[in-house]
Amino acid sequence: MIMKSKFRPLAKLVLVLLIPLGILAGCQDKLIYFPRAYAPAMPADFLKHGGTMIEARTGEGKQVAWLAKPIGGKPAAHLWIACGGNGTLSLELQDVLRLLPAKGDAVLYFDYPGYGACEGAATPGRIRDSLRAIVPLAADACGINRADLPTKGI
Repeated sequence: MIMKSKFRPLAKLVLVLLIPLGILAGCQDKLIYFPRAYAPAMPADFLKHGGTMIEARTGEGKQVAWLAKPIGGKPAAHLWIACGGNGTLSLELQDVLRLLPAKGDAVLYFDYPGYGACEGAATPGRIRDSLRAIVPLAADACGINRADLPTKGI
């Protein structure tokens, strides 16, 4: 009987610590990612000014990215990938990124699953799956050989 009473406070303390940690671990995606959708005008404006929409399907559903090809219809020398990140949509980076790449380069504006026009929810693995599906399609659309794409890191 004495042994039982010594362990009860310790068991209560462990439960008091483990329950909140378990809740935090189970909800961490909700604490890390803050998805939001595009206002209808932003993608429409991008497409109106010569951009292209790239669509692919993953386990999370339809994934959408936005491709700005080089002017003049020539194949792109490079494909830059711009990820919006947490709480930011990729097309919100257009004004800054238009200044950076060379004229012969293409820019792929990539949103995480659940962000922008993409279905699903973001996790590191789901983001990689989406990149693996979208990047080859973008390369095809801007004239880059898939064999020239890096395979490490995605």
